[in-house]
Amino acid sequence: MLKKPFTFTIFIKTFLCFNLFNISTAQAAYTPPPNQKKPPSNASSGSAATRGCDENSILSTILASRNRVGQTISNHPTFVWFIDDNQTRQMEFIVYEYIQDNQYKKVYQTTKTTTSGIMSFTLPNEENPLKTNKIYVSQVNIFCEPNSPSTALSDLVYFEIVNASPTLRNQLANAYNSLEKVNIYGEYGLWFDAMKEAIKLSPSGKLGEAGVTLVRELITYEKTTINQGADSLRIDRLEQFLLNN
Repeated sequence: MLKKPFTFTIFIKTFLCFNLFNISTAQAAYTPPPNQKKPPSNASSGSAATRGCDENSILSTILASRNRVGQTISNHPTFVWFIDDNQTRQMEFIVYEYIQDNQYKKVYQTTKTTTSGIMSFTLPNEENPLKTNKIYVSQVNIFCEPNSPSTALSDLVYFEIVNASPTLRNQLANAYNSLEKVNIYGEYGLWFDAMKEAIKLSPSGKLGEAGVTLVRELITYEKTTINQGADSLRIDRLEQFLLNN
């Protein structure tokens, strides 16, 4: 007599968890923070097709805003980009601190090998933590001709470390799973943190439903702040990327 209610209880819990999963995924969204900073006026666009690369394509695109300074509460943030090239190439990932007047200080650099699809990188914990209220640049360089670094194809975005409010910390502490965290981070305009949680839910090399939803939000936002030329091409590449995910 006791087994049936127990089984029914398990079914209800499973049903609720399943629906919470679906609801959280469907609600994944990004709300840009108020008064979000623009990159420095003399900032580089960060994209260039040079000899050795296909001048009609961008081999890598960092999944973050080009036109605004993104935010994260992590002193060792995670960055996500996609590679739309099936050929394996050497690449490097660099973080710079913006000083002033087109002056930058390199704070981290590492080399990797590209793989087609989604790639991500988290600044290692053993590295010095990035500082709050400082503007940084994350840059991905793809070496089309390994013996000729000048042919590298680059993409970069600006970001800053901000403090988490007590309310935000409390919400995160009570989050049911990574899907809820995606929504919380997105609500607070913390793009890089939202993407970090989103890729935890996706298979290797893919972005997953929550991540795709975030990128759709990003595209909509970018179109309202678009510059012509490279930015238009970048949005086109993001939209093409969504078609393949």
